[in-house]
Amino acid sequence: MLKKVILTISVILLIIAIIIGVRIVQNQKEKNSAAVTTNSSSALSSQTIKSITSWLEQTHSNLSLKGSSLLLGDKNTIIYENKTGNYTKNTVIPIASATKWISAAVITSLVDAKILSFDDTAGKYIPSFASEDKKNITLRQLLSHTSGLPGNADCLNNAAITLEQCVDEIAKLPLVSLPGKELNYGGASFQVAGRMAEVAAQENWENVFNKHIKQPLEMNNTSFGNTKNPRIAGGVTSTTEDYSHLLNMYLNCGLFQNQQVISCSSVQQMKQNQTGDARINSTPQPDNRRYGIGQWLDVVEQGETVQSSSQGAFGFSPWIDWKKGYYGVYGVTSTFSKVQKPIQNLQTLLQEEMFKQ
Repeated sequence: MLKKVILTISVILLIIAIIIGVRIVQNQKEKNSAAVTTNSSSALSSQTIKSITSWLEQTHSNLSLKGSSLLLGDKNTIIYENKTGNYTKNTVIPIASATKWISAAVITSLVDAKILSFDDTAGKYIPSFASEDKKNITLRQLLSHTSGLPGNADCLNNAAITLEQCVDEIAKLPLVSLPGKELNYGGASFQVAGRMAEVAAQENWENVFNKHIKQPLEMNNTSFGNTKNPRIAGGVTSTTEDYSHLLNMYLNCGLFQNQQVISCSSVQQMKQNQTGDARINSTPQPDNRRYGIGQWLDVVEQGETVQSSSQGAFGFSPWIDWKKGYYGVYGVTSTFSKVQKPIQNLQTLLQEEMFKQ
């Protein structure tokens, strides 16, 4: 009799365990895939929406992500919004080199205000850059990685010093090429550009960023961190929603919510090749694509940029398809090498499917 009771209890406990296990799996699936949000007037077909969602879920699984967030938008509205795992559009994450598109906007706003010029020289604003080999490096060259400076410098990671002190250290580094002759991708040149902005505007970088970009674009969860040596090319934490405001502004030729944040002519200039015929010496890209101001020129047709981007080392991926008239931002914490191919696959999918009726 006792054996039968024990057996019965064991069977009941096993059934309960199975039921709990099934429910856990169901909850995890629900957690990893939220309901898709699209605009009712979206130009995306139902099949495209399904394809994008499938891509999002498959990428989450393939890369073993904790979470991700994807926003797609046109000039007027968000046309697709979805997430996986424990991420949302407001999850704050490091965006690494996607920072460059933000910093380029900050400095371009000063150019529009005639506080700076893209052809201003570092020697004009920074005493430590008065040496014969560095004094004529231009802001344009600094923002397109053709300044002749090495890609990176140790001081970029030193939070105990100021931006001015870091730039003075960079000034001591030997050039790796003559200015304008090579593209050497990295953060050192942007640090110098940021210091030029500080001197010209007579304000620290944080104030310049807040006044000219953060506040007008309502990027409330975006920050360079609590430091006097902000990493101009890669130190921002942000969200997919915040970053979508930046991309919307660019796509609308500098306009965001009826405010002209950057001039339309400057937006056009930023997506033009700024590297000329400089030899491409150091690049994270798998090909010889050129660079504008703060952005990679991914696809160029007959001299016109069709798509540009500014992916980060941790996989954060913003891009604009100027021809199709939409932008995308994929928020994730992974690596550039793992995310690059999936993003290319998504962009190809959108090229083929977008706006099908």
